[in-house]
Amino acid sequence: MFFVSLPRYTHRQTLTGGRTADPDAPPLVYEAFVGLLLDWVAWWNTRHRPAALNGKTPLQAWQADATPLTDVPAGQLATFALEDDGRTYTIPTSGVRWRRRNYLAPWMNGHTGTKVSVRHLPHHDDAIEVFDAATALTISSINTSLPSKSAGGRDRTRA
Repeated sequence: MFFVSLPRYTHRQTLTGGRTADPDAPPLVYEAFVGLLLDWVAWWNTRHRPAALNGKTPLQAWQADATPLTDVPAGQLATFALEDDGRTYTIPTSGVRWRRRNYLAPWMNGHTGTKVSVRHLPHHDDAIEVFDAATALTISSINTSLPSKSAGGRDRTRA
């Protein structure tokens, strides 16, 4: 919502209200952008009243929620940003195949046929988290992938 209202937003050269964005206007400097973002966050949390919150602001709804909070160890914080495509993978002898790459770890030896799911950080295909498909418990982090091979045995990941 906020980004769409800014000039030079990639997918919207017409601003809110039908005004056309000036293509010659300079982009916002970082400080101006942060200031606008903080103003928008304050508006969203303290004055905006989404219908789903029954007339409350997000801040009022948060303060009224008695659900206890749990501190998460710093080493597990990245887990909350992982994406999952919802597919189940079977471990073959060549490791987990995901996005045209094979991910192989020593623990996979002897686990051919095991059903797993894969989660990853967006835009970071160099590392995946492998989860047991039945229990969703973390099995392992795999930080490197094997290069894909073409029919001629050449490495397709290199130019």
